[in-house]
Amino acid sequence: MNERVARSLRLQGYLVLLLAQLQGFLIAVPVGKPEAQARSHIEIFLLAFLMILIALTVPSLQLSSRAANVLNGSTAAAVWAGTLHSLLVASLGTTSIHVQGSASAAVEKSIFVLGIITTPFGLTTMGLVLYGLVRSPLRAKD
Repeated sequence: MNERVARSLRLQGYLVLLLAQLQGFLIAVPVGKPEAQARSHIEIFLLAFLMILIALTVPSLQLSSRAANVLNGSTAAAVWAGTLHSLLVASLGTTSIHVQGSASAAVEKSIFVLGIITTPFGLTTMGLVLYGLVRSPLRAKD
């Protein structure tokens, strides 16, 4: 069961990695600020690598099939929502914190809420990975 979850997360990680590479072309296109596009490009790469890293650890975690499915869903939700948030912030010229960007106030607030929504999913993912690692401690070889 965990192999299916690992394969799903790994495939999604590769898709996010492809999206990060494609997003790199937006740095040269006059969409938003180039420095915001570069930050978004790097952030999406980091999200993709984190998802692939979690996928590589799933087979060694001692998780039930239900916990593995929750890990799959929470990781996918956190990474895809984080990717969307990063793209919107960079492309629309919005800001995540108290400064008014070039988008309307409603768009600013909705993108901020999207960023906040990713937090519980990320915390769930971290908790399940740590729980799976604690349940199956690595034994030192003699």
